Amino acid sequence: MKSAFLTMPVAIAAALVPGHAGATPLTSDLLTDFNAIVGNFSSTSETEGAVIVGGTLSGSSATFDTRGGHPSGTVSGFGDVNVYGDTSGGPYNVNNLAVKVATAKQTATFSGGSVTYSASLPYSYASISGQLTKLSTTLSTLKTTTGSSLSNSVFTAKPVNGVAVLDLTLSQLQNIGNPSFKLNGAQLFIINVDASSYATVSGQNFNDQGIAANILWNFYNAKSLNFGVEFGGTVLAPGAHVTNSSPIDGTLFAASYTGNGELHVAPLSDASYLNTVQGVPEPSTWMMLIVGFAGAGVMGWRGRGRVAARAA
Repeated sequence: MKSAFLTMPVAIAAALVPGHAGATPLTSDLLTDFNAIVGNFSSTSETEGAVIVGGTLSGSSATFDTRGGHPSGTVSGFGDVNVYGDTSGGPYNVNNLAVKVATAKQTATFSGGSVTYSASLPYSYASISGQLTKLSTTLSTLKTTTGSSLSNSVFTAKPVNGVAVLDLTLSQLQNIGNPSFKLNGAQLFIINVDASSYATVSGQNFNDQGIAANILWNFYNAKSLNFGVEFGGTVLAPGAHVTNSSPIDGTLFAASYTGNGELHVAPLSDASYLNTVQGVPEPSTWMMLIVGFAGAGVMGWRGRGRVAARAA
C-alpha cells in the first residue's frame, strides 16, 4: 500500500510535465522555425523560411524557403510550405521542399518539390493562432522595464535576466528618424506598440540585421501594417493585414499577408522566455510541483499509518 500511494502523486506530476500532452507546440519553436504564420497568404516575392498558411495561398508567383531551414523540435511534423485552405495561382518555386496542403483542391502550380494534398498537419491552425494571439495579449500587459526608453530615435534596452520591455504609442514610433538600438546585453527586447494601424515613414530604416534576432515587435491591437522600409525583428500582429514592399527581417505572425517585398530569416536568438509567459511553469516550477506532490503523499501515508497504529 505504501509504494502505491507514494507513486501516485509522482505519476500525476509526470503527466502534467510539458511534452506529455502534446496539445500545442512550443512557442519558441513556432517563432524560430517559421518565417511566416498567417491566415491568407499572397506574395509576389521571396520567403526565405518555412511558412504556415492558415487560410488560402494565392498570388501570381512566389519563391519559398530558399534557406532550406526545415521545421524541427515540436513542429517537426510540418513541411516547408503548409497550407490549411485552398491553393491557387503560381507558379510557386518550391524545389526540393515538402509542401503539405490540407485540402484536396489542386489548382495551384508548384514548381518542383513534393506536394501532398489532403495532408494531415500536426496541429490545428486555430490552436496555433490562438496560442500566438494569447502570447501577444500577454506581452501587451508587460510594463516598460526601468531604464528602457526611446529618445532621439535611439531604442535603449535595460534588461532584467536578459529580457527588456518598452511600451510605445503610435506617435512615438512615427516621429522617429533613422533609428538605432542599444541592447545592453538584452537577449530579447520586446517592443509593445499601441496602434490600430501603422505605416513606416520614409527615412525610418530598421534594417540593422545584426539586432533583428533580438527584437520582438508586438502590434497587439493593429488592424493594418504597411512596411515600406526594411524592418528588423519578429512581428506579432494577430489582428492585422500586413503588406510590405521592403523586407521584413524576422518571423511574421498576422491575420493575413500581401507581400511585394521579401521575408528574411532572422529567428529570435533566444525565444525561451516566451514559453514561460502564458501560464506554463518553467522546469524548476515543475520540479517543485513534483516534490510537493510527493511530499503530500508521504504525509498522507504517515497519517494513515498513525491512525492504523492507534486503532491497533
